[in-house]
Amino acid sequence: MDQLTEADFAAHPVWASYDDPEEMELLEGLGFEATQVMSAFESLATPEEKVFPLPSQAASLPFRYLWLSAVVSLPSGTELVGYRTSACLGIYHHGNLYLFNKAMPDLSQENAERLASYLGAPAIFPAHVYCPATSKVEAFSL
Repeated sequence: MDQLTEADFAAHPVWASYDDPEEMELLEGLGFEATQVMSAFESLATPEEKVFPLPSQAASLPFRYLWLSAVVSLPSGTELVGYRTSACLGIYHHGNLYLFNKAMPDLSQENAERLASYLGAPAIFPAHVYCPATSKVEAFSL
């Protein structure tokens, strides 16, 4: 996951990580063949590499680890590419990833201040997060 970039999220609306054999049923429901998927996984050097793009219809499936591509609109009007998970918002800027999680307020606030400084903006929140895979917009604040 830490190797995914802004370009990856701009190119694909949904990313998942295979974590549980029960998730194979989810992949089969999307049209993947289990034997081909397992063969591909076996060719990987480490289990951490089991992160892959999926079609938009996977956005509502119960994968344990699922990342939805997002366009994040800041109060200044700036739009940045990022991703949304159940607990986290990630925003890319010039190749750097800034993570925000309400359960980690100190780290999130530090990242918000750093990103705002780089952008020359007074603040980056509240932000509006649009996920192309779901066509939903949500407000995000710390």
